[in-house]
Amino acid sequence: MKIIQKINYIFNPYLGPIFISALIMGYLALVILPALSRDNEIERLTKQAKNSINQLKITRSYYTSNVIKKVKKESKLKINYDHKENADTIPLPATLVHNLSDILPENGTTIKMFSNYPFPNRKDRILDKEQTESLEYILKNPDKTYTKLINQNEQKILKVAVADIFYNSSCVNCHNTRTDTPKDDWKIGDVRGVIQVSIPFKDGIVLTNNQTIDLLIFVGLLILILGIHYSYISYKRQKEHLKEQDKLEQMVQSRTKTLNQYKKAVDFSAIVSKTNTKGIITYVNDEFIKISKYSKEELIGKSHNLIKHSDMNNETFTDLWKTIKSKKIWKGQIKNRAKDGSEYYVASTIVPILDSNDEIEEFLAVRFDVSD
Repeated sequence: MKIIQKINYIFNPYLGPIFISALIMGYLALVILPALSRDNEIERLTKQAKNSINQLKITRSYYTSNVIKKVKKESKLKINYDHKENADTIPLPATLVHNLSDILPENGTTIKMFSNYPFPNRKDRILDKEQTESLEYILKNPDKTYTKLINQNEQKILKVAVADIFYNSSCVNCHNTRTDTPKDDWKIGDVRGVIQVSIPFKDGIVLTNNQTIDLLIFVGLLILILGIHYSYISYKRQKEHLKEQDKLEQMVQSRTKTLNQYKKAVDFSAIVSKTNTKGIITYVNDEFIKISKYSKEELIGKSHNLIKHSDMNNETFTDLWKTIKSKKIWKGQIKNRAKDGSEYYVASTIVPILDSNDEIEEFLAVRFDVSD
């Protein structure tokens, strides 16, 4: 039954478009917009993460070319990862980047560098699931970016990792010639490891300018389509209404014509009058004028008692008024007096005419001359 009701909603010309539009807007709001926003935010945060990584790489390259080179030529300073413990030691380029990645990130962002060939000071570090996964992915796809959205400590975190590639020959030589190196056959272009950025991810509606414009256009088109549909329905309904109105008017005209014919027949054969609720004459036909010998002007606006004969007892009229005021039809014979003093008898039927509120509006009397 519910399925049938839903189908009826869809095909209903009034409720159907609203029902379908609501489904479309609901799907847009609950599925499309969140998916677009998630993709947009991932893209934005990925660019932000890669920019941070590039800044670290630029810093390392500058440090290698402008600091390490001079220290090697003109200074007795040592270059090693244990620079914090020794006053005569400055950090290796990779160590510098490690240290900077610990102090530079803000707002919950973290930067980690790891590889399959860590130096002794990092050999005991255990990689987590995402680090292992990203390292395997980057080694197979060094020109691509690894991204993954995870839930960590009841918070969404976006993991972004890129390859850390040897581009400097001095770095390759350093790694190959150190006594504690875990690998001594590095070449230019090899992937030394991965730089991974972890950024807190917040859900929300994040749309590009083009997507916002497309959304507004889509909503505008939907409203336009609904407007056109309901304008057409209104036009069609109005046309049908006018058609029904014409039919009704024709029917009323036909009924009116029939009633007029009935009225003509009654007026021709009976004595007819109408009074208000107080017994004041409001209408008389020619037969009434003929038998009463009064003119129309002398009758309209006068009490019906004008033609009452003095021989009629009050009990008859008491019963008459009691009956018709209770919205019932009264029938009886009445003796009247004409203007010239002559008397005549009529068989009378008095009918209360009711309005739309079922209240008495007037009284209609139909009489037949029974004087003979």
